[in-house]
Amino acid sequence: MPSSRDGERDMFWKQPWNESEQIARCEKRWGVTPRVGWATTQFGGRRLSDASRIAWSNGDLDPWSRLGVNANVSDSLVAVPVRGGAHHLDFMWSHPDDIESVKRARAMEGRLIAEWIDIARREGGEAKTKTKTSGEEEEEEEEEEEERLIFFSQ
Repeated sequence: MPSSRDGERDMFWKQPWNESEQIARCEKRWGVTPRVGWATTQFGGRRLSDASRIAWSNGDLDPWSRLGVNANVSDSLVAVPVRGGAHHLDFMWSHPDDIESVKRARAMEGRLIAEWIDIARREGGEAKTKTKTSGEEEEEEEEEEEERLIFFSQ
């Protein structure tokens, strides 16, 4: 996984990320060429045309954050930055020593979720349930499986 260290905000020595050097290192040491775009290809990247009402939080000290969604995709596909935060910091219980960015992130996430629930209620009213026949359930499961296969083969 691509990552770098600056030696100031972490406990490691300075080591900036250099993709071409890393590729050469892997080829020399292991005899393989890294698939740089693999994660995007494997997991769908930014193909989010049918998605809505998702908030992605990323602490900038989390090495995985570079693979995350770090900018808003649309009004309802929202990036929630946590400056100075690490992996899942905003999901932990609140604490008096929490940094301001995690407090802001939690507040933003709460506002977004409340807003999206209100919108869903206005759009659909109370949840309506319909008893499906076993044939309808099987057909729906087959359609979902087909959609998954199409998604991952693109």
